[in-house]
Amino acid sequence: MLLSLGYSIYTASTKNAEIDDLIQNQNVLQNQVDYVQQQNDLLLNADKIKLLGVENHPDLEATVFVDASDRVHLLLDNLPKAPEGKDYQLWAIVDGTPVDMGIYDQSKSEKLQIMKSVKKAQAFAITLEDKGGKPTPTMDQMYVMGKVS
Repeated sequence: MLLSLGYSIYTASTKNAEIDDLIQNQNVLQNQVDYVQQQNDLLLNADKIKLLGVENHPDLEATVFVDASDRVHLLLDNLPKAPEGKDYQLWAIVDGTPVDMGIYDQSKSEKLQIMKSVKKAQAFAITLEDKGGKPTPTMDQMYVMGKVS
């Protein structure tokens, strides 16, 4: 009798653990689905600005998406991995002045990354800067640029 009761408790706790695992897996999957839906909405509804390679880097491309809240999202279409000790830094050109939009973190698994928000940008550009970025762009290290239409 005692052995039977022990087995029943063990079986119930094992089933509860399996149910907990299934619920946790379902939550992870739902978060992934939500993320994909957000990305899809962004790709369909945001303003899209193509950044093309400048003279020294003609084959490179990146894409900036600006959503309805003026949040900027960056996708490095085919820029090579930044060298050790360097980062790609996004700039918005507002009234002719470069504005720091942040560093693209190539260590993240997300390829489409949220940058800073900006209003009234006339163009976007990416430079290769020392790790952590700079307050002003290194113009001879510009890789891509695109005008907002």
